Amino acid sequence: MGIIKHLSENTINKIAAGEVVERPLSVVKELIENSIDANSTNITVEIEKGGKKKIRVKDDGSGLTVEDLYMALERHATSKISSIEELTSIPTMGFRGEAIPSIASVTKFSIASAVEHGNGFKISMSDGKILSDGSCSLPKGTEVNADNIFFNVPARKKFLKSDEREFALVREMIQKFAIIHYTTTFSFFHNKKAVFQYPAVSDKLSRILHIWKAEEKDVRTLASTRNGVTVTVFIPSPFSSFPGISATSVNNRIVSDRFINSIIFKTLRETIGGEFKSPVILNIDTDLKEVDINVHPSKMEVRFHDTPLIFSLVRETVANALLSFREDSKEEKFPVYSQKDLKEKEDHHYDSVREKQPGYITRKNGLVHGKIEKHRELNIFDRDYETIEPSQESFYDLQMKDYRIVGTVFGVYIVIESKDKLIFLDQHASHERITFNRLVNNARDRSGLSQLLIVPVIIKMSPKELSIMEEIISSLSEAGFIIEKFDDESAILRAVPAIGFDADWETIIKELIGELENYGEGRAFEEKILSLLAVTACRASVKCNDTLSDKEIKQLIEDINNSKTLTCPHGRPFFFVMNRHYIEKQVNRK
Repeated sequence: MGIIKHLSENTINKIAAGEVVERPLSVVKELIENSIDANSTNITVEIEKGGKKKIRVKDDGSGLTVEDLYMALERHATSKISSIEELTSIPTMGFRGEAIPSIASVTKFSIASAVEHGNGFKISMSDGKILSDGSCSLPKGTEVNADNIFFNVPARKKFLKSDEREFALVREMIQKFAIIHYTTTFSFFHNKKAVFQYPAVSDKLSRILHIWKAEEKDVRTLASTRNGVTVTVFIPSPFSSFPGISATSVNNRIVSDRFINSIIFKTLRETIGGEFKSPVILNIDTDLKEVDINVHPSKMEVRFHDTPLIFSLVRETVANALLSFREDSKEEKFPVYSQKDLKEKEDHHYDSVREKQPGYITRKNGLVHGKIEKHRELNIFDRDYETIEPSQESFYDLQMKDYRIVGTVFGVYIVIESKDKLIFLDQHASHERITFNRLVNNARDRSGLSQLLIVPVIIKMSPKELSIMEEIISSLSEAGFIIEKFDDESAILRAVPAIGFDADWETIIKELIGELENYGEGRAFEEKILSLLAVTACRASVKCNDTLSDKEIKQLIEDINNSKTLTCPHGRPFFFVMNRHYIEKQVNRK
């Protein structure tokens, strides 16, 4: 007898279920997608113990007939496609026909559905086998119960996290669906207690503001379109903390693409510096034939036909949305007062409040409750009379006007007095940003121009590297490289982009070709040139302990005022602000 044998159907189903069902989150996701495909307007999710004990998803969608209910339990039975050709343009959430039988094979399962009110049919299963079936009374729609997940696969059950962790994952996934499918009402219950309900709304921003607990003025919405692809981003004000969630969707399908995520976070870091703790919603809309959603059974991964275009649009849209906060802040939103004006303003408020209620003030336009002992107890130096501690809260508001150069401390930080605050500028990092901007502009202006090398460079390459180079040689040429195959083991580089400085071009070419294989030509070239420019800017900028004249500092300040980005090219903030009130508070003058 041979050693190769057929696995039982039950074993096959459980193995297949492992690709679709990883944890309660997976079950909830698949069932919600089915409800969305059924054109449901109300979806209710109920779980217990983080979904380990019970999962129930109810909807008011189109429902399933008795025949379709039985067919839904068969592997690879689906109503979404009928031929292999249709895989290139799938408009629905589900299509593989794996979700229901996979879930049923690892839970105590039941499904009931009705195509008209009151006239339903229910099938109950355990371990993939039907236990009972028959008519039932049910509103139009479908109800699925998946209890005791992995009760028959203990090896998988032991890898589940705590109830709290599994609950948090399910909650976040439902919120993502609620944002993307905002015209649907979502209700969520855990351990028989209501967690939230999101009524249907007419626009996505309203749903986002609800979930983020944000105000419209604090959120930017920006869309960029090119070659039939539209990228839309919803992003809150930098350094404002919102307890919201992030989500990325492609044609209204939730995805988790590591390359897209890396571009988002890299753009955030380089644009604002430091760690960005607020959520981001990113939507990508493209022709169905331009994206492959059949990459993995979980359908969380996708593959794009024009990857460089997608990456470029994501970077551009996220960066411009963030920079719009900086542009808005350049308009003076608050009046500027001299010390004399401030004193008169303080007296005016003191007198007006005293007339209304002697000895007390109430919160109005930023005033706070409290007894007035002395004029100095009114914080007249901060916006709306509220305390501002040293932080990056005023990041995009930095505009240095009517300033006085105090000096330089520790050979690094230029100290500037402006209005009623001290600004500490890292002279190297700030100058590095200005230098980087100029180099980028120079490179952009000279795009496509080449600089001939005095001595051509022979670059050793493997056959695979040579084949990649030949495939994208036209793009390299457009960028300014003149390179061609020299022999079976090398290429010859005759010219490089005319960007105004020298570099290790052999290493750059080798790294470019390596990255092109994974990321696509547009992004690889852009990333490499930007990285090179950042290094060059660092080397060309003023260093610590370099002494700058007042004239040079004034020029640097003017450049910073005109700069859209207030971080060094590596994403590090180059200044911080210390408010006068904070200083006085440290010595008990406030």
